[in-house]
Parts: sequence; C-alpha cells; structure tokens
Amino acid sequence: MRLVRWAAGKFLGSLMGGSPVSDPLSGLRAYRVIVLKKAFRELEEGETLVHADGW
Repeated sequence: MRLVRWAAGKFLGSLMGGSPVSDPLSGLRAYRVIVLKKAFRELEEGETLVHADGW
C-alpha cells in the first residue's frame, strides 16, 4: 500500500499540485469501508459473508 500511495503521489502530484488532499487514495479506502458496511447490513441471520467449500 505504501508503494501505491507513493506512486500515486508522484504521478498525480503534478495534476493535483494545489489540492488540499494529501492522500489521493483516501476516497478509495472510504469507498471500501462503505461497501463492507453495506454487505454486513444485508446479511441475513446466521449467514456468513464469505462461503467456501473445502479448503
């Protein structure tokens, strides 16, 4: 994750030079949290989030 944040800063730095946001990927992280909250909210009683047969 550090490498991705560093690379994003280098590549997007010229485009977002005057932006008050120091981490251009923070919105992506917030989106993932929202998706997880929604998935847990929609689970039925006794159901698990991930299902797998076998190993």
